[in-house]
Amino acid sequence: MKKKKYYWIKVEYVSGKKNWLWSPPKLTNALNLEKLLNPYHYRDTLVGNYLVVPYRDYSENGAEHLTLAKVIKIQTSNKRTFSWHQTRSQFLTPDNVGTKLGFHYIKHDYNLITRSHLLITSYIWRLKLKSKGKRKRNGCIQQQRQSAN
Repeated sequence: MKKKKYYWIKVEYVSGKKNWLWSPPKLTNALNLEKLLNPYHYRDTLVGNYLVVPYRDYSENGAEHLTLAKVIKIQTSNKRTFSWHQTRSQFLTPDNVGTKLGFHYIKHDYNLITRSHLLITSYIWRLKLKSKGKRKRNGCIQQQRQSAN
C-alpha cells in the first residue's frame, strides 16, 4: 500500500527563527495541482512568498497566534501532525507584502489582536524587502565605481 505524502514547509519568522510546519489540505491540493503542471519546479511556486502561520499554540480561550513568515523550502514526507504546527492557506507574494490589498486578503476573520499582528509583521517584511533591495543596489553602484577607477 502506497503511503500518503504530506508537504512540510520551512519558514522564517521576522525574528529570523526558522521552523518546519505542516501544509494544510487546501494548500496541499494546490501544491499537488502545481506538481501536475510543473513537475520539476512546483516547489518554487511558494518559495520566497509569505504564508500566514502560527508562532505558538492556541490560547486557553481558543485565540490563535498567527504571523506572516517567509517560505524558505518545501519538502514531502509520509509523516504529518495534528498540532498547531500547521500553516494557513493564505499567502502573499513579495509585491503584496505590506500593502493594503495584501492585508485585506490575509486578515480573514481573525480577531483584532491577530489582525494587528499580521498588519505589523506584514509592514516589517516590507521594510526588510526594501532595505535588502537598497543594499543590493548600493553594492552594484560601489562595484561599478571600483571597476571605473
